[in-house]
Amino acid sequence: MTRDRGDQTTAAVAALAADVEDLGRKVHGVAQTAAQAAEDAGAARRAVVDVANLVSGRLAGSEGGERAAPDESVPPWLLGDNAEQARADLADLVGWLRSVYLHYHQAELGECWLWHPGVVAELTALRNAWAAAHFGDGASPARVMDWHDGYRPRVVQRLAKELADCHLDRHVAGGDREYRPVRVPGVEMSADIARWWASSHGSTAAPAPSLAVMAEARAARSARPDW
Repeated sequence: MTRDRGDQTTAAVAALAADVEDLGRKVHGVAQTAAQAAEDAGAARRAVVDVANLVSGRLAGSEGGERAAPDESVPPWLLGDNAEQARADLADLVGWLRSVYLHYHQAELGECWLWHPGVVAELTALRNAWAAAHFGDGASPARVMDWHDGYRPRVVQRLAKELADCHLDRHVAGGDREYRPVRVPGVEMSADIARWWASSHGSTAAPAPSLAVMAEARAARSARPDW
């Protein structure tokens, strides 16, 4: 009996030791995970600061006495034609949204914001203004407050209107907000208008809209719910 009890005690101690060792491994794993998360968050913040410094440096160059060279300017989102650069720019913007923009009141973004080129352009411009206010030679508390009091609230208001009642289902093929190439109304008559204005500066009647231009305008009006 004494030997059996001793064997049981030994087994219990061994099991307890194994549990303690297993718990130690789990604690170590949690600590490693937490450390990695902190490192990732720090890397994200550093990336945002690096981008901000780059943007503010470009802005400082463009605000100098001489106009900045094209490769030193702040690239506009709507005119970009390099897919890899656009991907990198968008990734930088997403990092800034996560680290800065989305921490503010009413700064929520609709699920389809990426499908609105104007929204992406607005957010990119807001990010650039934030960088110029906080980093570089032009940074100042006054510019920071201008960003808080003026730029950010106005962008939030415009984006709220643009994205109101919009969702991804409206952007699918056949949806009412399916993307269509931008078209300038009446562009077929731009040459006629140019000749008329250059020759008369308004002293004679302007060319009458063509039947094709009129038909296009009527079709556009009928497709708009507010007409």
